[in-house]
Amino acid sequence: MINETFDYVEYLKLKKSIDDRSLNSAVWNELVNRIKSKCQNSGSIFIVEPGAGIGTMITRIMDEVLREKITFKCAYTAIEPEPGFQTAAESYLQAWAEKQNAKFIKLNEQQWQLSKNEMEVTVDWECAAAEDFSQVLALKSVDLLLAHALVDLLPVPELVPDLMQCLKADGIFYFSLNYSGQTEFSPGHQSDSLLMQEYNADMDKRFPDLDWQASHTGNLLPDFLQKQGHTIISEGSSDWELDANGKAFILNILDTIKKALSSSPGIEQWYAERRDQLEHEKLKLKISNRDLLGEV
Repeated sequence: MINETFDYVEYLKLKKSIDDRSLNSAVWNELVNRIKSKCQNSGSIFIVEPGAGIGTMITRIMDEVLREKITFKCAYTAIEPEPGFQTAAESYLQAWAEKQNAKFIKLNEQQWQLSKNEMEVTVDWECAAAEDFSQVLALKSVDLLLAHALVDLLPVPELVPDLMQCLKADGIFYFSLNYSGQTEFSPGHQSDSLLMQEYNADMDKRFPDLDWQASHTGNLLPDFLQKQGHTIISEGSSDWELDANGKAFILNILDTIKKALSSSPGIEQWYAERRDQLEHEKLKLKISNRDLLGEV
């Protein structure tokens, strides 16, 4: 459940523009090409996205489809652990449709249809915890599996192979914004190195029974998937680079670090100094991520 002190839905809306700038363009363009090819060959596409948030990846894809004038008939299953996001997603998609002069139809409480020109997307919204993702996807035959800013939060060796079982024999997967181990603040601070090591270690302790470093997911994931028998089509960096314009995002990162390292000596002083720098628009942040596109 979300327990943040700020409006998390508004944060995710803000985060979309940051993610748009950060996504690796070469990997994204190859994804769009693959989507176009699948639609041309079969006339429709089935997409699944675990951890769909409020639906920002859905609109990102629809924007691209309209820009590229792709004939696009899509069944889109969005799976999200947070129950409160369903209403937010409905509102977000409806607002997108109004802005784009597209049609939005509410088929039922968890199914919506969006259409414009040669695009028709039926969204089926499922609420399920991460450990139940594979159960929701059981027996499905999916063209494209998406996971955006999610995989580094999962027990990869335990869960990702099960997720991949939903893909068709020619299916593709796109895993974006996977943390790859570096969180850097500017200006520097004498406690940065030690605290960021502790922060990564805290991430790695999330799944103590698995041989997996969650804090280096972006670096480890390609090799892991290749050993599972999958092919990497394209990969590249997708770093978040933020200044005062990303104040809400940086604040969330500071709060997350403080919460994770609450017992660490010096964390309170470090946090106070970083908050002061943020308030005076003197703090910058860079977080390393990687995107990858592959096929089964």
